Amino acid sequence: MKWIKVKDELPKSSGHVLVMVNDIVSQWQEVLNCYICPEYKNVIWEYIDGEDYPCIVTHWMRLPDSASD
Repeated sequence: MKWIKVKDELPKSSGHVLVMVNDIVSQWQEVLNCYICPEYKNVIWEYIDGEDYPCIVTHWMRLPDSASD
C-alpha cells in the first residue's frame, strides 16, 4: 500500500486508517477512525474511541482488512 496525500484524495468510506501527521517539531503515524460526514461530505478524523483528533493529518492509507476488525 502507498501513502495518499490528503490534498489529493480523502477516504470515500468511514473506518480505521493509518495516518501520517506532521507538526513543526516532528512527524508520526497513528491509527485513527475516519468518519465521513453524510451532510457535508467531508472527513472527520477521530481517535478510535470517537474523540476529535486535534492534529493535522497529511497522508493516510487503509489498513489491511484483518487489521481493521
